[in-house]
Amino acid sequence: KLRRILELELTELKAALEQFPCKQLVGSSGSFDTVYAMYLHQGGRLEGSHYELCNEIAMSAFPTIHQWLMGSTLAERLKHKAIPSVRAEYMPLASYMIKYILEIGQFERMYHSSYALKEGAIADALR
Repeated sequence: KLRRILELELTELKAALEQFPCKQLVGSSGSFDTVYAMYLHQGGRLEGSHYELCNEIAMSAFPTIHQWLMGSTLAERLKHKAIPSVRAEYMPLASYMIKYILEIGQFERMYHSSYALKEGAIADALR
């Protein structure tokens, strides 16, 4: 059911990705912060790993993160050290959306931006 909704709602994105193929997916804020934290955690790196401006998330790591999120309970997500409690409930949905976007694009690399769109808009306005 969710896939059908995404197919309907993201038709313009799919068309744009077909017309202008992208090799890199860059995500910021919220869910991508959590996916990146889970990626670090999966690799044995916990808090204390500082974020660069743009941090690569190995494409090969995402399926494991996604599978865990889709199969986990809310209680398990609330206990996970890399998942903030405010994100725990909706991370399976966010992960599914990321997976869908990866499927409709031709992405070779995925990155986490340490800055959200709002910081970019502020920087642009200040220029």
